[in-house]
Amino acid sequence: MIAAPFYTLPSRVLAIAFGAMTAHDPWLAAFAILSATLVNEDLATIAAGIAVADGMVGAGLALPSLYIGILMGDMAWYGLGRLIALHRLPYRFLNAKRLAAFKAWLHGRLMLGVFVVRFLPGLRLSAYVVFGFFAMPIRRFVASDALAAIIWTTTGNLTNIRRNA
Repeated sequence: MIAAPFYTLPSRVLAIAFGAMTAHDPWLAAFAILSATLVNEDLATIAAGIAVADGMVGAGLALPSLYIGILMGDMAWYGLGRLIALHRLPYRFLNAKRLAAFKAWLHGRLMLGVFVVRFLPGLRLSAYVVFGFFAMPIRRFVASDALAAIIWTTTGNLTNIRRNA
């Protein structure tokens, strides 16, 4: 993962904050990292990588906090899709045959879909809402999302650690 220039200062400030919290209370730092992922996953991942590279936070604290925060956020978007599906309004505008066909198509490609949207910026929110709307199997969704998040977050952090070391 390459940090865009506009992420440089905010991620450095956030990394310092994570480090200061760790010195005071590691649980507070873990909560801060987890919470930051709910606001902006990319910024939180970059900041945690910088904090680990600078020795302010241990990877054993940063990575699990990132994983849990990312999964919580993704499951929230999935849940929003489920809530939207419970309302009758969307079905007034959508063709039932096309919905059924798309649901069947999506069901067969859930894991691939989760992996594709995890690694392509800007697609996660809408895709995870769609997965929830079409009631994709929650266990498969969570398992696929956890694996993709672990790969994405770990490689992103390792990239940041190497860049800042």
